[in-house]
Parts: sequence; structure tokens; C-alpha cells
Amino acid sequence: MLTAMRRAALALALLFAMPSTAFAVPRHGARATAAMASLPAGSYRPLYGRAGGERVAVAAFRLDRTPVTRGEYLEFITANPAWRRDAIRPVFGEPGYLATWRSALDAGDGAELRRPVTEVSWFAAGAYCAWRGKRLPTVDEWEYAAAASETRRDASA
Repeated sequence: MLTAMRRAALALALLFAMPSTAFAVPRHGARATAAMASLPAGSYRPLYGRAGGERVAVAAFRLDRTPVTRGEYLEFITANPAWRRDAIRPVFGEPGYLATWRSALDAGDGAELRRPVTEVSWFAAGAYCAWRGKRLPTVDEWEYAAAASETRRDASA
């Protein structure tokens, strides 16, 4: 029982973490880049506990190998000023949206620009992905990929 509780807690952490660091999946028909990982179709038992514990099928998909960086997100908001922290509509960005940035267009320099972007909303992450010709992964795609480790390719085991 404790293991099931730990799995559920991990699933909740993954679900709530998903919008804070964006990973992208190419939109249908879009060309994937070399910086993407291919995940095969499969099935898994979700940690978030669907009734009956049945396995969920996941179609093959591609996912960025690395999180979106602060520098990449800065390119997005420079090209799309409506997503700047000083311009975003409250419904699309929480009060903490890009709160650690020095200013609306200053995400830091050097190593800071290479760090994963955080403090973005689901809406902002989705807009970034669309700008790149991609989309956010579904909850099932995210959990399937997040279960990978050095010994597990994905959540199918």
C-alpha cells in the first residue's frame, strides 16, 4: 500500500511539474528535429490511478531530449511580446510567471540562459510549443516518458 501511495505522490509531482518546464512534441505533420527522442508505442499503468488499474495505450511519439532553456524562451517572448511578464494577461500567467527573471526581457546571462525555463504557465508553455511548430505532450505521453531511466526505456515494463 505504501508503494501505491508513493507512486501516486510521484504522479502528482510529475503532473504539477509538467507546466513548469516545457518539453515539446512535434505537431501532426511537423518535421521532428535531431534533438528529439523517439518513443515507441506501448502501454503502461498510470501512476495517477485510473479506475481498475488498467493499462493505457500510448502511440509512438517524439519528445525534445532536453528541457526548453531560459534563452530559448527569451527568443519566444522577444518575438511574441504578449507573453512577456509585463504584458501577459492574468488568465494566462500566474503571479509567479517568470518571477526570477531580472526584468521582462532579462533572463540572465551565460549559464543562466542555458538553464531550463521554469515559472511558466500551461498556456505559455503551449504557446511556446506552437511557436516552435510543436505541442505539449499529453499527460499519458509525459508519464510514459518520465518513467524512463538508465535501465528502463519507458513505462511499458
